[in-house]
Amino acid sequence: MRKWFRYARIVVVFIVILLVGTIPTSQKCRAGCGPNDDYCTSKCCYGTAVVQNLSSCQKVGTYCNPVWAPQHDITCPSPGCAYDHYDYTCNSSCVKVPDHRVTGCCKAGDPPPDPTEPPAPTPTFTPIPSSTPILCPAIVSASPATAVAGDSVNFKITYSHPAGAANLARNYFGFTNACSCDPGEAGCSNFERQMARSLAVFSAGTWGGVGTIGTDAACSGNSGAGCPWTYFPTLPLANASNNLAVNSVSFADSGNNRTYTWNVTLGAAFPAGTYNYYAMASDLSGHYQGCGAARWTKLSTVKIIAPLAAGLTPRYSSLVLMAPDLGLPVQILDGSISGGVPPYSATLYVAQPDGNQKTYNLTPGTSFSFGTTESGDPNFGTNQKGTWRAWVVVTDSASRTTTSPTAIWDVAFYPVHQTP
Repeated sequence: MRKWFRYARIVVVFIVILLVGTIPTSQKCRAGCGPNDDYCTSKCCYGTAVVQNLSSCQKVGTYCNPVWAPQHDITCPSPGCAYDHYDYTCNSSCVKVPDHRVTGCCKAGDPPPDPTEPPAPTPTFTPIPSSTPILCPAIVSASPATAVAGDSVNFKITYSHPAGAANLARNYFGFTNACSCDPGEAGCSNFERQMARSLAVFSAGTWGGVGTIGTDAACSGNSGAGCPWTYFPTLPLANASNNLAVNSVSFADSGNNRTYTWNVTLGAAFPAGTYNYYAMASDLSGHYQGCGAARWTKLSTVKIIAPLAAGLTPRYSSLVLMAPDLGLPVQILDGSISGGVPPYSATLYVAQPDGNQKTYNLTPGTSFSFGTTESGDPNFGTNQKGTWRAWVVVTDSASRTTTSPTAIWDVAFYPVHQTP
């Protein structure tokens, strides 16, 4: 009977050996490696990876993980499995650099080994050559530094790629004064909808998008209000506030640089103030600026100036003919200038009741007064009976011009009865 049991045990062991020998590597791994093993998981033999968390690299979790290679013919005790992988680190330039190749047997999660089994082989570490650096796009500059509401403005944004400008894919640009975070979140975020209230655009060569859907929400997170983009190839398109129109877009390449020119008309009601430029770029390989995740990078600022405007008012709405002879006041015109880009020049036009017109060239500040001293006429504005008119045409340093409303006043003669 004992002999029969001995034969039965031998047959069972033989069958188990045959079964184990036919189990695929992944099955062996599931059978032999625990979930907390350094190189194996409960599902496969390619193991868990500790993500490099270097503050200088924004591609953590994308390029800084270990990269696992196919298994080689490594003999490991059964149950168990072999591992073979490259450890990668991320250097200070955000370039993926292979560190060591590691091979060996994973046993940490195995059941206690059979004393008759040979010990697990010691892992071997073999340095391997550095890999080719990953090339990613960059953002160079944005301009202009100032723009005037009411103008047609060419906004320029330059991107670059170390492998040549032809490797650039999508190029995003915009500005906002509602947010100052750096970076700004991408992916139909609250930040993008905030920017759409001012300017948010992108171009992918033959097509692109303009931010036309905006919400006055937080500058982070996503309230689920949808993407801000209206896609084109047909322009113009207005922004979400309907106070700006994107008219056209073009680009020119120079070596590694690509400069986009967005022609935009700022409405006269576009709010004056200082706005933060933002940009984002991706290349044909799906890499974003700095090899990081998709995000808006904060750049320089643009100051939006109010439109050029001028005012002119008469200090007196009615006067007496030859007023100084009676000890009465003459006319004084008060002017004001705002917006545009100083310094200003101006021409004052004064139309007399007889139809003649006089002009005076001025170099005013933001406010001025014009009377007898400036005109050289002691009876300014009172030496003819009837209705007088005056207006001023102002030009700023960028040759913008504006005309004030017309100032009007009347001059009359009032006879005085004298008794002997």
